[in-house]
Amino acid sequence: MDAGILHSCDSDTDPARCLTERYTSEIAAMQTKKAAYLDGTVQRGSPAEGGRLAAKIAGRYSHQFPNGDVQGDTYTSTDTLTIRPTGAASIHFDVELNFYNGHTCSLSGGALYRKDGSFVFDDSPANTPSNAPSCRLAIIPTNNGVKFNDITGACKNYCGARGGWNGEGFTFKERVAVPVTPAREKTTP
Repeated sequence: MDAGILHSCDSDTDPARCLTERYTSEIAAMQTKKAAYLDGTVQRGSPAEGGRLAAKIAGRYSHQFPNGDVQGDTYTSTDTLTIRPTGAASIHFDVELNFYNGHTCSLSGGALYRKDGSFVFDDSPANTPSNAPSCRLAIIPTNNGVKFNDITGACKNYCGARGGWNGEGFTFKERVAVPVTPAREKTTP
């Protein structure tokens, strides 16, 4: 983006005005995209769609892979994820991801279905320093499984130095489905 703006303003008769206008315009466009993205991960999604997707992704996922450490030792690691529907449009999840040299990412909690089609875990403010953003982890259903997105970058706090959420995920081939039991209705005596 910068190169395009600089190139177009090089030949302008008033480069300072050109740069100001172009950067202001590009920043406004990025703010609009950011607002739409945040709106999608904050606003609740359709309960019916959330319930359908929660049932679709429910299960126990695991995959094994060769791993190692800085001493040259090698071993096998197993990443795991369990997803259980817990309401009309929410899930409970437990995830453990493994990385080089024994570093891990580990998190457990509830996630609500959002307008953008993801289930989002919002960490408790009590777990977050006052000058830092809270962890917001999106669990995104895909055609082939689920992926993770660390929305604020703060979920990195639940990882070792070599761990991270973005780009990680599981496929349906790595899942053992668990029975989905509907919520019990209260009965009156």
